[in-house]
Amino acid sequence: MSLYIQDEAALALMSFLLGAVLMVSYDLLRLFRLLVPHGALWTGLEDLFYWIYCAVMTFSLLFWENSGMKSVRLVIEDTGIGIRAEDLPRICEMGYTGCNGHEGQHSSGIGLYLCSRILKKLGHTFSITSKEEVGTVVKIG
Repeated sequence: MSLYIQDEAALALMSFLLGAVLMVSYDLLRLFRLLVPHGALWTGLEDLFYWIYCAVMTFSLLFWENSGMKSVRLVIEDTGIGIRAEDLPRICEMGYTGCNGHEGQHSSGIGLYLCSRILKKLGHTFSITSKEEVGTVVKIG
């Protein structure tokens, strides 16, 4: 299993646990309301503080997961033939096609060039790692 999938599984587990904690805390709040009757104003304030608590806990989990940065990640991973190590530094150059996987086929060498230019203009990061006969990982953030 890839490291990215492990991170996402850990985040899913943490989110589930946070949801369980929030659910139990609301149940405790409801139990408190049954044991100590009070007016609508106090009930409304309790709900307001509970929802603020939920928001803070949820956003702190997201903040922790993203190392304090607002970010969106997209990871594309395959288990294909990979890209040769000597080709990796040049794969985003206009017209560069490399040698791996298309002997006898025509390639324009413009796809990754356009992707990298567009992502740069949009302010995103873009990285590609690959090993021959293992696969390729493209990260966009």
